[in-house]
Amino acid sequence: MCYSIGIDIGGTKIASAIIHQSGEMSHKKTYETPQQTREHILQLLQDIVTTYIDIAKVEELELQGIGIGSAGQVDYEQGKILTGTDNIKDWNNVPIRDELKKVTSLPVFLDNDGNTFAVAEH
Repeated sequence: MCYSIGIDIGGTKIASAIIHQSGEMSHKKTYETPQQTREHILQLLQDIVTTYIDIAKVEELELQGIGIGSAGQVDYEQGKILTGTDNIKDWNNVPIRDELKKVTSLPVFLDNDGNTFAVAEH
């Protein structure tokens, strides 16, 4: 069975879950988006990913990758937010994929939240 970690980064909340390839979600969790610095957000993202990797190991789930949606202009090829949203402080030129590679070897896919919403609805 194939699973992924899904994360939606919003101006007020960050939603996350483990998602089966059929679309069924488990271990859903929502966090307030940290408002201090970008480092606080990146640390929370690393913590979320690490927690889900640990859960997957215990439950013997095969994780295939991490999908992230975020507001703003996104360079999905580089896994980087180019220009963010005014709701998130200092959310420009954020190399999310590179930051998450510090805690996982899973592939990380980043796209604009509007695009990821359309894929999820499909």
